[in-house]
Amino acid sequence: MKTYCGLRASSGTQASLSMAPVNIFKHGADEEKAETARMSSFIGAIAIGDLVKSTLGPKGMDKILLGGGREGSVTVTNDGATILKAIGVDNPAAKVLVDMSKVQDDEVGDGTTSVTVFAAELLREAELLIAKKIHPQIIISGWRKATQAAREALKEAAVDHGNDAVKFQDDLLNIARTTLSSKLLTHHKDHFSKLAVEAVLRLKGSGNLEAIHVIKKLGGSLTDSYLDEGFLLDKKIGVNQPKRLENANILIANTGMDTDKIKIFGSRVRVDSTAKVAEIELAEKEKMKEKVERILKHGINCFINRQLIYNYPEQLFAAAGVMAIEHADFVGVERLALVTGGEITSTFDHPELVKLGHCRLIEEVMIGEDTLIHFSGVEMGEACTIVLRGATQQILDEAERSLHDALCVLAQTVKETRTVYGGGCSEMLMAKAVTELANRTPGKEAVAMESFAKALAMLPTIIADNAGYDSADLVAQLRAAHMENKSTFGLNMSQGVIGDMAELGITESFQVKRQVLLSAAEAAEMILRVDNIIKAAPRDMNDDSKAMASEPLEGFHEVNLASPTTPDLHGLVESHTTKRCAVPRAPYRAPALSSSSRPPNALQAGQLPTQPVYSTPRHLGTEEPHNGSVPGLDLPLSACGSARLGADPAQGVVLSNSEGEEGLGSDGSTPFRSPSLMAVRDRGNERLKEELAKAQREAHRIVREANMKQAMAEKQLKEALGKIDVLQAEVAALKNLVLSNSPTSPCKDPPLGPKAPSKKGHIRNKSTSSAMLAGQQELSIAQPVGRDCKEVDPLLLNEFKAWREDPQLERNCSFLERIYREDIYPCLTFSKSELGSAILDAVERNTLSVEPVGFQQLPVVRASAMECGGPKKCALSGQTKTCKHRIKLGDSSSYYYVSPFCRYRITSVCNFFTYIRYIHQGLVKQQDAEQMFWEVMQLRKEMSFAKLGYYREEP
Repeated sequence: MKTYCGLRASSGTQASLSMAPVNIFKHGADEEKAETARMSSFIGAIAIGDLVKSTLGPKGMDKILLGGGREGSVTVTNDGATILKAIGVDNPAAKVLVDMSKVQDDEVGDGTTSVTVFAAELLREAELLIAKKIHPQIIISGWRKATQAAREALKEAAVDHGNDAVKFQDDLLNIARTTLSSKLLTHHKDHFSKLAVEAVLRLKGSGNLEAIHVIKKLGGSLTDSYLDEGFLLDKKIGVNQPKRLENANILIANTGMDTDKIKIFGSRVRVDSTAKVAEIELAEKEKMKEKVERILKHGINCFINRQLIYNYPEQLFAAAGVMAIEHADFVGVERLALVTGGEITSTFDHPELVKLGHCRLIEEVMIGEDTLIHFSGVEMGEACTIVLRGATQQILDEAERSLHDALCVLAQTVKETRTVYGGGCSEMLMAKAVTELANRTPGKEAVAMESFAKALAMLPTIIADNAGYDSADLVAQLRAAHMENKSTFGLNMSQGVIGDMAELGITESFQVKRQVLLSAAEAAEMILRVDNIIKAAPRDMNDDSKAMASEPLEGFHEVNLASPTTPDLHGLVESHTTKRCAVPRAPYRAPALSSSSRPPNALQAGQLPTQPVYSTPRHLGTEEPHNGSVPGLDLPLSACGSARLGADPAQGVVLSNSEGEEGLGSDGSTPFRSPSLMAVRDRGNERLKEELAKAQREAHRIVREANMKQAMAEKQLKEALGKIDVLQAEVAALKNLVLSNSPTSPCKDPPLGPKAPSKKGHIRNKSTSSAMLAGQQELSIAQPVGRDCKEVDPLLLNEFKAWREDPQLERNCSFLERIYREDIYPCLTFSKSELGSAILDAVERNTLSVEPVGFQQLPVVRASAMECGGPKKCALSGQTKTCKHRIKLGDSSSYYYVSPFCRYRITSVCNFFTYIRYIHQGLVKQQDAEQMFWEVMQLRKEMSFAKLGYYREEP
């Protein structure tokens, strides 16, 4: 029984040991698990959202940010990105939201507060769902479906006026006003909206904001700000230089132009007379003169330097009639080189390799009390400068941030011309779509979708709260209006009511809204997946310092101090300037004591330490300083200038001075070290630790910057390779289509008819210029009609020639209007008339794709079985037919199955548009208009056969 009880006790002990937690992390590391880690992430992210949500909307509040330096800089702002950049956070989830806000600011320039608040509200809803025992993976699955539904609703609500210049400019003005409504410039938003739109339209769609220079000048009011067509450099022209220069050839440099210093690797020159100084100055002047002459060989009349230009080279430039501008700020020089078409150089030996800048006129202008240099007629014609005026520096800084956001949003809108309505209208539309999806979805995912809709509806709620209105009442009215299909209604914060955003002109960029939706959903999903937070242990710097302290300092070697006397230290130190002693290979021993008298400053036996002193701290017991005449002197052996060492196999090493006197003799072997050496070593170790830590921080910073640059370079490389692939494919297609020498050679194939031989179908892919064929298929336009037994209709030919003189793609011209009426409209008339109209619109925009059913690069996403058809039902005719192809319209994720008859009608129209689009772009290299006319007639013939039901059946 005892044995049995003992066995049971042993088993229990083993079980308790197996259940005991094991710490696998280094001492000092921290770990948070499961619910603790998740709640820590939620708290950090929600706290960041609560910090900035009071700044959301046109009535948002500002925050004062105080700098931590001695000056204590003051920043007053309501820009979310600026606020989040200025604060330091420790919570990892909070850092995720801060980084997300920075990315939003870099990508689209606005929406930084919205994306942070939306992500925080999503996590607030997730916290409630987890409290109800809903697994995070179910929440994530519901959120993904809700994100897709919200994205589709946002696309449907988008309005595109890119083809109408007047309406599009109105959209840009409305977007700028909406962006500035929540900023400091809200009371002057009309004035600054015009400035921003005019500046962005000057870019001509390039979106290069580097061409827009913003200068801040104290004085005046915000309404005194203006746009200058040119470039302003905040510097002055040098003394005795021309103040106005026409047809300037500009050399932009970053080089030293000072002559009153000798800078030869930090050397110092000692002279014994003023004549030597004059020689040095003369040599320096000659050197600088040669440098100026090399600069003048570039054929310039304006020299702009990043660094100072001293008096002598400035005089040389003035004598040569060259305008010299010194100490230009680095950002200004970079931007000036961009807009003038020049490059910044530092060497002047090869003028043929230097790219000069050019502009029509350089002159000095006055803004307030400041003098600036104005460059007009620069090589980059879209360059301009916005001059901001204001009463205080804080106002100017905030005005610059506000204008920067507006410029970024407008630049994105020029690229992505679609717009949506603001004032909470888009958020409520997306919330409605997500709620409808949740009502059709069974299971717990529906609850997650409803939480997503609630988070979306919180954005207009916060906007109303920040304005001081009853948010519950306003949001309820807004929700009811959207339920009545008033899809353009939003919050009118000027009067505290709901209103039609289309009439009020409250418009926002589609790109900004989409980025807010996707970024916030991805960040919230990433944080929701967290179930463990591990903090690494801080690095112990003492380990490195201890390892270094274990090594003896260089220059100190072991000697014997057991002798009752010692050499004259004072004499040894003085003689160090003229002679050096060799380093001993072993501790020396003096065979006998010197009988000669010692100088008065020699150490006596009582002044020597009674215990040996070694060269490493770990050998020390207690350090007690002696009362010698030289108590604090650290003497490396290399300092023994007049001493010489002799090796004796029997007695060791003998140290004697330059007169041959033996200095030391002893039986022991201890190091020759002063007690103050340890204090020096300690101070050195502390300084070494500080320098090492500083170097590590700098190294980490450099590595981070290098990684960012590498990632950016890889991204650009990937984009470039993609563009190369597209261009190569287009070039191959063009060669096969219209770049042949005889594009209208007679076709040996029988004419197209009901018994024509079968050809393979082709895949139409999106392209910037044309439809691309799959495999080895031939285009129909490569099969021209022979001119034998044919008679040209003079009316049609004259219409074509008139169109060819000025080819346009509008329907209202007589040539295309006839083809639309006689061929295109009948060819694309199906029983599903709405879908037929959408197909014609996609063909005109060159955004229609046709692919075989077996060629499925993307997953099939169907709108409904009735709309999209299926492999056995045509979506256009509604008939039960075998559908071997499907089509996709633009960016839609829905595919429509089409029968061979409908597919051939569509492709015949596509081939016609491809050919006339090439003519419009000037890619058809034919001199005879009649030949091109017969190509068009052949394509019309194909459309005529297709609308009558004749098509090529695939094998």
